Amino acid sequence: MKRKTIESFFKKADQHPSSQEPSQVQDSPEQNEMPAQEPSQQPNIESITYERDPGKRPQIDEYPPNRRDQVRRFYISKGPFQPYMDEYPYVANAIHRRRFQYHWFKKFPWLEFSPTSERAYCFPCFLFSTKPQGRCGSDTFTVKGFQNWKKVNNGKDCAFLTHMGQASTSAHYFAMLCYDNLKNSMGHPLQLALIAASREVGDVHNFFQDAIFIINIISGYTECKDELLAKQAEEISREVDLGELDTRRGANQIGALQKPEDIKWSSHYKSIHSLAKMFGATVSVLRTLASDRLLSYHSRGDAGGCLKKLLSFDFVFILHLMKEIMMITDLLCHTLQQNSLDALNAAHLVSTTKLLLQKLRDNGWEPLMEQVTSFCLEHEVELPNMNSMYVDLTKSRDKRDDTTMENHYRVDIFTSAVDRQLQELNCRYSN
Repeated sequence: MKRKTIESFFKKADQHPSSQEPSQVQDSPEQNEMPAQEPSQQPNIESITYERDPGKRPQIDEYPPNRRDQVRRFYISKGPFQPYMDEYPYVANAIHRRRFQYHWFKKFPWLEFSPTSERAYCFPCFLFSTKPQGRCGSDTFTVKGFQNWKKVNNGKDCAFLTHMGQASTSAHYFAMLCYDNLKNSMGHPLQLALIAASREVGDVHNFFQDAIFIINIISGYTECKDELLAKQAEEISREVDLGELDTRRGANQIGALQKPEDIKWSSHYKSIHSLAKMFGATVSVLRTLASDRLLSYHSRGDAGGCLKKLLSFDFVFILHLMKEIMMITDLLCHTLQQNSLDALNAAHLVSTTKLLLQKLRDNGWEPLMEQVTSFCLEHEVELPNMNSMYVDLTKSRDKRDDTTMENHYRVDIFTSAVDRQLQELNCRYSN
């Protein structure tokens, strides 16, 4: 008897009519006769097959959502596009004659080179990066391509090192984690998709980076861990005395900030949950670090910057929002990884998860705001006037609209983040 899988209980989401099989891919510039896209034209996904040359291929977000994992898996199976050329072309009309060097591939294995555009690209960032959020140069290694070779052999200011950024906070680091995870077939693809989907909301993407950076700052100082536990113990003791915490056996035990060791949904959920639980203790430790004269100016500045982020309404709001979303989807992610998976129960759990997310979308705004407001008052986080105008600093003054603060948080963040999760689930498991 053929074993049923969870997919057998759902209709497959409509496939894009033009999606091609991997056998149609052209693997080398010599074999590839497809004309290059004009810079001013948006690539037409209906006429594009898999294309390995990074100067010609469409971006991942141009593919239908239900095809992106398949596209990623194909490109990962082929690896970065690193063609060997006897002589790489010099930059045209440049004052200093410089060109790409083949040995850079060895030093930076993520690097790609396009013979078409004569520019360099980042392979993991192409596969997993989100759309640029108004930052100058943020799409250099994914869309535009890099060609300023003068800035490569430039010590610590090397452009490739700058792109990689600080290991635990950069977009490149997250893309590398996603790449390694999918390449090594770790976890269930749904976890990867849900994390990527949540990060497509710009504010949520920035939140994850800030949260990981804050956790790493605390974890980087051994003495801080002891102080963090002591602060948490004091806080728990005070709240127990006030009758605000449950005193049953096993309840409200002292924990620690959880670093997301991989990109599994459960790993991120533990990190977010621990940060919310230890928020007050984390604030106290960061204040200590920011004022410790024995630390370097750079370290104190990092701690001060983290403290400012932590005590912002944006951070607190998204912290609680993601905790709500992850609490709903975490059980599903765990269930789908089990070796002895009961397909019928899993299908029921998928449907239940969709219903709970839809319920959160339809009726969760006011309860969430009550929870966030209470949390902000407890931890002395400034509350914005929700009726005031929201100003997006990435837009010029003549393009600013009449969006209110409430509309920004409710539509641009709350609704968008929930919709992204529903979209991924509906694409994979349609009723």
